[in-house]
Amino acid sequence: MSDLPKGWTNSNLKNLACYKKGKKPKSLISKNEKGYVPYIDIKAFEKMIFNNTQM
Repeated sequence: MSDLPKGWTNSNLKNLACYKKGKKPKSLISKNEKGYVPYIDIKAFEKMIFNNTQM
């Protein structure tokens, strides 16, 4: 059915993450740093491009 590595399983995104609709954060950084999480915008879903992170 899929080419996932042995021991992996498929799951829906809603089972793995919480989402919150709101406004874009005022402060974003362009590199990954410890303690920061990815800011996922429409570009991430459409083109798999993750440019920003937020604290």
